[in-house]
Parts: sequence; structure tokens; C-alpha cells
Amino acid sequence: MSRVGSLHISSCVVNSGPVSSRAGRRAHRALIVGCTFLLLLLVSPCPAHAVNIDYTDYFHWAGLVEGAGSGSYEDVTLQGDYLYAARNEGGIHVVSVADPLHPVVVGEYATPDDALDIAVSWPYAYVAAAGAGLLVLDVADPADPLLLGSSPMPDLAQGVAIDGNRAFVACGAFGLVIVDIADPEVPFVADWLDTSGDAHGVTVWGAHLVVSDGFSGIHIVARDPYAVVKTVDTPGQALGVFPAGDHLYVADYDAGLAIVHAAPIAD
Repeated sequence: MSRVGSLHISSCVVNSGPVSSRAGRRAHRALIVGCTFLLLLLVSPCPAHAVNIDYTDYFHWAGLVEGAGSGSYEDVTLQGDYLYAARNEGGIHVVSVADPLHPVVVGEYATPDDALDIAVSWPYAYVAAAGAGLLVLDVADPADPLLLGSSPMPDLAQGVAIDGNRAFVACGAFGLVIVDIADPEVPFVADWLDTSGDAHGVTVWGAHLVVSDGFSGIHIVARDPYAVVKTVDTPGQALGVFPAGDHLYVADYDAGLAIVHAAPIAD
């Protein structure tokens, strides 16, 4: 496994210190969202309706949902005809994109703390809600998301990924927290892994997990048992990662975008 390239994006760079304050975290989240959208454009072979851009003739905005009230959009995921958006102080928005030219907010849920990341496994949405921990919402009715259960975290819940009956939470200085979600009304911490850095994000990559661990780079994590099997020390501060084939595309803060070749481990 090796780092094969990088891309420095000046419009995505904020030259400051490590993430610490709430304002700093928001700036970093804005960076991650922007760079992730760019990565999707770079690696996707087909139109990405989730970002509301029409590719048929040329790149142009097809529709826009502006932030309403307090807070700003931090993360977004697509399920069917609905986008589920995490909005820090604003909680969760459910947006109908059945007509991409006219997206409509159809439902919302006010989280008790900043909504920093969201993952959906129908009919549930899982929200990394900073100091409020992991929230489990019933989104069977997109117009009326309901809180089913929650699990407190030992540090700020910053990122979340789902696979089967497990939720994986990037939990800051505490590392990676594994939550049993077999009963969505009673989620509980089943295991955890110290990642040595400041876990900002996590994604499922085949039989492995990839943790974005700030200045410690990215970690490839095996399961059963949970253990770091490979670490790549990226040149900046790893805040988010997007896997595609044998490569990992890393939002690396002021170092730009790092590209990691990971064929020896890729399933």
C-alpha cells in the first residue's frame, strides 16, 4: 500500500491549526463536503444525482436547496428519491429529489447537538451528533422522522458508517467506537479501537473499515477482531476518505487531496 499522488486544491484550503473549536470543526466539515463532491465528480462514471448536477450537455447547477434557519449543511447521503442532510445546529433535513430541478425539504428533525454526519440503512437513519452521541431515527415516513434510540459516546461523535447490525462511529480522540444496532431502540457500545489520533470519519471498504484519523493519517481496520492492519501517514490532516476500487481518495486538509493505492488489501 502506498500513496501514489496528491492534488492541492487552493479553493478547499484553510491554513490554520488542527481541529479543536466548534467553529474549527465546522470549517473542516465544509472542507470535507466540498472535497468529497469534487472526488465524486473525478471518479464517478455516471451522473451523480445526489449532488443535483445535470451532466447531459455540460456541467451546470440543476437545483439548489438553501440552508434555512441556523446551522449549515455538513454531510449528505442519498436513499431512493430522498436526500438526508446533516445540518449541525439545524439537525436533519429530508429533501425530496424526485424532481432534481425542484428539490423540496419534506421533513426535519432537530438534534440536541451538532449533526455532523449521517448514514441511512432503510428505514433508519444514524446520526453522528457530536456531544449527543449516536442517534437512531425512524425515517419510514420522510415527512416525520422520529427518534427511536440513542447511544452516548465517550467523545464527540464526528462520523458514522453502517454495515449490517453494526454502526461504526468516528469518536475523536477516543478512536473508533463499534455500536450494536440490532435493536434500533436500544443501541449500545459493543467494542472500541484506539486509533492513536483524532478520528474524524469512517467508511466501510469491503471486509475492512477506513478511519480518517487526523494527523495520524488513515488506518485500514480489520474486523473480528478489530485491529489496525495498515496505516498511511498522509502529508496533511486526514478528515475524510472515499474508496473507489483499489484506491482511497483522502480529504487531507491543507495538504489537498491524497490518493492512496491500496490493492494489496482491497477485496
